[in-house]
Amino acid sequence: MADISSPREALLNKVTNILETPLEDLISNSKADLNKGVLIYNEIKPKIEELKGYLSLLDLNKLQALPDFRFKMLETKLEPIFQELNKIQGVDKNPNQPDRQQKQNSIHFFNLPINNGGNNYYEKEKEGIWKIIVEAITLENQQLHNQADPSGFRKELLEILDKSRKIENEIESVLNSAKTELSIGGVSVHADIFGNQAGVHSGLAKKWRLGAICLLLFNAILVISILVLVTFFLEDQSVRIEVGIFGAVLVSLVSYGVVLCAKNFFAEKHNQNVNQHRANCLGTYNTFIDSADEERKAAILLHATNTIFSHQRSGYLTRDTDTNNPNPILEIVRNVVTNPKSD
Repeated sequence: MADISSPREALLNKVTNILETPLEDLISNSKADLNKGVLIYNEIKPKIEELKGYLSLLDLNKLQALPDFRFKMLETKLEPIFQELNKIQGVDKNPNQPDRQQKQNSIHFFNLPINNGGNNYYEKEKEGIWKIIVEAITLENQQLHNQADPSGFRKELLEILDKSRKIENEIESVLNSAKTELSIGGVSVHADIFGNQAGVHSGLAKKWRLGAICLLLFNAILVISILVLVTFFLEDQSVRIEVGIFGAVLVSLVSYGVVLCAKNFFAEKHNQNVNQHRANCLGTYNTFIDSADEERKAAILLHATNTIFSHQRSGYLTRDTDTNNPNPILEIVRNVVTNPKSD
């Protein structure tokens, strides 16, 4: 019979390494050249706590109780997670790249919902991992039941149930904290969205500005050409009048095009500035929120919401929107912040 302990011991060694490594080292580049800077992946902290809770239930007896195909499935599901954690611990910080952008792939591996474009491998596979761990516990207990007296088995079962309840409570606590961490991850995603929109509007503004300049030059050339034609080349008074009227209509149309291009240029510049302001606000949100207490977090949230949903004055539009009317979204956030729901 083939020795099945070797691959199972190898997997257990990897599991033990995860359990014995401090959480802060698992979510930072602790194995990299720290002289280049430290990257801390706080966004995935709840997921790693949850993973350690799952893995703490494994031991060699449980792994050996699994059939070969089920063990291979567990090993296959866990290996990408181990590789991703090793990559996080060994990555060198790039001083020329924003931290959020450098951490993005690993955050998406653990956190981001699939419909937002993320990998989300951990969230897809954790249920399958948990089922195999429960199966290993069950198979080991069946073996103990066959080898021990009923009272001993009952005692072992009660211990397992008690430990399972503790793990369930820990997971529930982690899930509650994960809501806050996921919202922070969403802030980073929307900062990128607003930044991309600002870039799009900047490109369109340049095109409208170029169009306005070209039409303005064309209009000037057209006016000069008509004046020269009427003054020096046409002698018939009626023909001069006809050419003058036609020229005036043509100049008016081109002038309208100049005005239209200019209005669209100002509109695009307004949208660019507003979206860039939103991106800058959300880009600094995590920096301030991490070091704030609950009262200041509420104030930061209110100001961030005000920046996103309120009407912004950029100076490019001639008419500013009436900002005296209350924004319903701002009113909702303000009421939640000032009148928190009592427990």
